Amino acid sequence: MFATSELDTLFGDGWITEVLHQVKSGKEATVYCCRAHPRTGQELLAAKVYRERRHRDFANDAIYQEGRVIGNKRDRRAVRKKTAYGREVQAAMWTGHEFQTLQVLHAAGAAVPRPYAMLESAILMDYVGEADDPAPHLQHVELESDEARRLFGQVLRNVELWLSCCYVHGDLSAFNILY
Repeated sequence: MFATSELDTLFGDGWITEVLHQVKSGKEATVYCCRAHPRTGQELLAAKVYRERRHRDFANDAIYQEGRVIGNKRDRRAVRKKTAYGREVQAAMWTGHEFQTLQVLHAAGAAVPRPYAMLESAILMDYVGEADDPAPHLQHVELESDEARRLFGQVLRNVELWLSCCYVHGDLSAFNILY
């Protein structure tokens, strides 16, 4: 039903035992709700499987790569020439950057999912919500004013934490916050 090599690898590596359902499909990736292997100590995990670069819905994802250093000359040349190998290097850099960001921010205490594993084009992380009821995006929630103030304070505290770790969320909105 969910035939991707990334999900097969997560099964094979003993991270997940079952893919329960697709949670969301967006412009850069599809997120799946998975039953976690007992060794993880979690009931559920989320597998974020990135689309191939050519299937992403970005007009120009080069701006997301700006400032990243590629130390290996061969890799740098392949990325610059946009070879097939260079595109693979870029995709792996994208996944690696997001995984590292989640690691740093989770360790700092930010309200982000804990990352568990990274593959070339997938990240396995905490699942937010119940198996049959994923956490809604903030834009789908009606809040009382006291709750809205409390949540606004929590978002500001997270922004401060991100800044203290030298990260900025380039697309922070009610569409990108889980309640």
